[in-house]
Amino acid sequence: MSLYDKDYFNSISDTDNASRKGRGNGTKSTDKRSSERNSYSRRRSERETTERRASRDRRTHIANSDSQRGGYEHPKNTDRGSRTVSRDKRVAAERKMAARRSAERRAREAQEKREKERELAEPPTKIKRLTAKQRHLRTTFVYIGLFFLIVVVGVVFSVTIIFRTNKIVVEGDVPYTEQEIIEASGLDYGENIFISPRKTASKNIVDNFPYIEEAQVNFKIPGTQVITVVGAIPSYEISIGGGYVVVSSRGRVLEHNAESDPAIPLLRGVRVKDTEIGDYIKYEKSTTEQFVKEVINSINENQIPNIVGIDISNAANIKLNYDNRITISLGVPEDVGYKLRTAITIIDTELNPTDRGDLDVSLANSDRKSSYFNPVYNNMVDIDDMIVSSQRSTASSSDSGR
Repeated sequence: MSLYDKDYFNSISDTDNASRKGRGNGTKSTDKRSSERNSYSRRRSERETTERRASRDRRTHIANSDSQRGGYEHPKNTDRGSRTVSRDKRVAAERKMAARRSAERRAREAQEKREKERELAEPPTKIKRLTAKQRHLRTTFVYIGLFFLIVVVGVVFSVTIIFRTNKIVVEGDVPYTEQEIIEASGLDYGENIFISPRKTASKNIVDNFPYIEEAQVNFKIPGTQVITVVGAIPSYEISIGGGYVVVSSRGRVLEHNAESDPAIPLLRGVRVKDTEIGDYIKYEKSTTEQFVKEVINSINENQIPNIVGIDISNAANIKLNYDNRITISLGVPEDVGYKLRTAITIIDTELNPTDRGDLDVSLANSDRKSSYFNPVYNNMVDIDDMIVSSQRSTASSSDSGR
């Protein structure tokens, strides 16, 4: 505490004592306090002036000392005395600052070192042992992970290294060479048999070859691709514009011919819209396709021979031309298979190889076994005339029955 502070507190104490003694005197105590405050202000002003002079004298003394040691004298400080900046003093201050920074750095490093030593000196945390169930679960997860890893490695290895196509085989009886089918399939040697485009290959084969009704691509380990093809069977032909269109049992257009093939039944009484080779034939009437499929499938399934013509112009009385000598009347397309088997049985067992006429099996079914044969004795009659004559004989018989 400075002298100024001590005098201030002493003056305050004297003032308080005087005020306590002078209580009750009124104006006299007030004037005394005012004079004391004035006296305090004067003493304070004198002290500040004295301190300023002492400070200026000290600065002047220091400047003079530096000047005598060879310091630099600034021209602007000549009024207040010689003020110089000592070069040695600046160097000493910089050294002092550098030493302080170095000491701070060493202190920080020492602190960090002590903290590391403290961490190392701490005892390790006690490891909690796993229970038997936890160990079992851990082992299970490890084995599962190894299993999936082995599977992935095996798949990658099989795709990239082994199971490559080194042989392509074609199975099936079709009028195309094996090399043509392989090239059309798009299969390549060297590709993996598991990821080869088998469905695309099958579609390519069917699209490129009309006489292939169906194609399947399978593989045999380690590196064989097997193409199995099903050939289309020419089941009937249709006369269009002076030519003939050959159609398979599934309704696919196989080829266009200028002349009729005697070995293929001729389909009459239909109108078609699309006859492009490789496409499936389209009829003008939607019901025609169903009738044709029913009759053709029944002929193929029952292996009925010597059918040379099919007439479905009248859907209620479908007719077949058997060996250009017998007209088989099936009636409506119901129980077609049974009717055909009945007709062939009658032709083989009841009729002679030279008999001609109309065999009516339209009423034959599993419940009612009735059929009729109306012979025609003109051996030179045409099949169309035979159909007309059979219709006439049927009509005359109905009239006689009336």
